[in-house]
Amino acid sequence: MVIAMDERDYEIFRELGFDDVTPETMTNEYWKKRGAEALALTTQDREVYGCLDHTRGEGLRLYDVEGTEYLDMTGGVAVRAFGLRYRPYLDFEARVLDVIHELPGMDFDAIPQTLLAEKLMSIVPGDMKRQVVFTT
Repeated sequence: MVIAMDERDYEIFRELGFDDVTPETMTNEYWKKRGAEALALTTQDREVYGCLDHTRGEGLRLYDVEGTEYLDMTGGVAVRAFGLRYRPYLDFEARVLDVIHELPGMDFDAIPQTLLAEKLMSIVPGDMKRQVVFTT
């Protein structure tokens, strides 16, 4: 199993109050199950796609939390035209500190997306079953 997240990534999750995100939870099975409870499906198929590793990727290559490589051929909403980690873009972005990094959340579950959905569901009043759909 190839795990790209390091202690720095887990520290960010802890600082945000998500102490349950650990190396032991870095499996597609775990995050697909957790994502299925919090995220309403748009276009992704959890039987096909893994959970996107938001700390890793370059150009058109994306990886799930177990290290499976995917080619991002959708180029859809919120996808950078130059791919992931395009050096000139990164150099510019490093100078702009308030940029939020985009993830292709229409096809993959992503940990920050699932955590945000869970947080939103926890603060919505009422006792009905909830799921979240993120759009642009």
